[in-house]
Amino acid sequence: WQEIQHAEFDLEVLRGLMREEEGEYATALEAYQRARALAEQLDNDNLRAQSERWIAGVYGRRQQLEEAVTHAAQAIAIYERLGDRVNLEKMRSNLAFIYVQTRQFQQALEVGIPAYSFFVEVRDPYFAAVTGANLAEAAYELGDLHTASEYANQVLDLGDRHAAPYAHFTLGQLALAHNNPQAANEHFSQSMQRAQHNDDPYMVAYAQRA
Repeated sequence: WQEIQHAEFDLEVLRGLMREEEGEYATALEAYQRARALAEQLDNDNLRAQSERWIAGVYGRRQQLEEAVTHAAQAIAIYERLGDRVNLEKMRSNLAFIYVQTRQFQQALEVGIPAYSFFVEVRDPYFAAVTGANLAEAAYELGDLHTASEYANQVLDLGDRHAAPYAHFTLGQLALAHNNPQAANEHFSQSMQRAQHNDDPYMVAYAQRA
């Protein structure tokens, strides 16, 4: 019985991920909520935390900050109780992304900097890069251009292809802020090309507009 419910949990998460990728956030949220209900039936903290994490992400994409932070905090509390440092920092990284999406930039820095330091220390280039890209954007939006440049260049040095378009975009914004349109054009072009390679139409559109 437990194996069947565990398989159903995985299926609901997969459904949620597919719908989220298609931009169908309401349907994705329903799938993640069904997954959370299954986690409760199984009385499994790992599955509870996973479902809370996915739910928080959808609320963040829908710009519903209060709900996103509530579910993120629940996931963080579970990971802390379990002593699961890796997933704890992944959730903090996700929360930094949520804060950036909802333009809470100072909060993004506060939660994202420790996560970034952790992923750099354990040499996880993917999570270090995606967290660093959010920190670069948050620092730029707060007017700290030097820090934004440092994070964006560190992201490029990490070599993760998924985060590179976002780092180039921030560097393009920084170039404009320094009245260097040629450099800005180069970074926005790089952002667009790399985002196309990653099949990331969201970032392609932002780079094209810039």
